[in-house]
Amino acid sequence: MSRASEIYKAANRLAARAGSRDPLTIIKDQNIKLFYSGELDRLLGLYTYNWKNRIIIVNSKLDRRQMNTVLAHELGHDTLHRKLAAGNCMREFGFFDSVSISENEANLFAAHLLLDDDAVLDLAKAYGYDARHIAGVTDTDENLVLIKLHALYRTGKLEKEPLAPNSDFLKKQIFLDENCWIA
Repeated sequence: MSRASEIYKAANRLAARAGSRDPLTIIKDQNIKLFYSGELDRLLGLYTYNWKNRIIIVNSKLDRRQMNTVLAHELGHDTLHRKLAAGNCMREFGFFDSVSISENEANLFAAHLLLDDDAVLDLAKAYGYDARHIAGVTDTDENLVLIKLHALYRTGKLEKEPLAPNSDFLKKQIFLDENCWIA
């Protein structure tokens, strides 16, 4: 089984268990501690796993769409990279960094978690694969829609290859912190 297939199954299993694709519902269902902070400046969110506590901290200044994207992404880190985050924190300054495997995996997880295959397939056909319109209808980030469309194309569910996601959608700004593993 490919890593992409594992990520797809993990995201859908999590949504099925919670009975929802809503990140807040899933976070509650998974007993993950969630904190909001207005003091994060450029930081969008972070995930850490310490003393058997799974913790997400998110920038409270984000709009609802950004918040859902960040929370789904952090759930991806919780599901896929918990061992990497043990004793460290995975800080999110931006998404769609094509260099980082863990960030790509968390983005793919977020796309699968937030976007149902059948709904996206129907909208892709109705809107001619226009990610901007699909994002508007689903109230999801356009780049996550593009990631989802690419995944559907790679699995043969779409005939037409979509545009690539914008790799600098949110520019990655990194600074070193001795207490955190920066993702």
